[in-house]
Amino acid sequence: MRSPKSDPPRSSHGQAAQRADAAAKAIIAAETDARRAQVARLKAARLERDAALAALPPAPKPVRKSGRK
Repeated sequence: MRSPKSDPPRSSHGQAAQRADAAAKAIIAAETDARRAQVARLKAARLERDAALAALPPAPKPVRKSGRK
């Protein structure tokens, strides 16, 4: 029979795996938040550009000359 002292403590491995899993989830959450923030910035910039373009006066229509050259 093996003595109980020769077995490594198994609880520490489980805790380390849980901590690693929690860290991985935190990294994924941070990356997701960063992506969402970037999408929001791009959307805001697009809306600002569209508003600026809408505020411009309409472009003048080209004058058509009658007859052939």
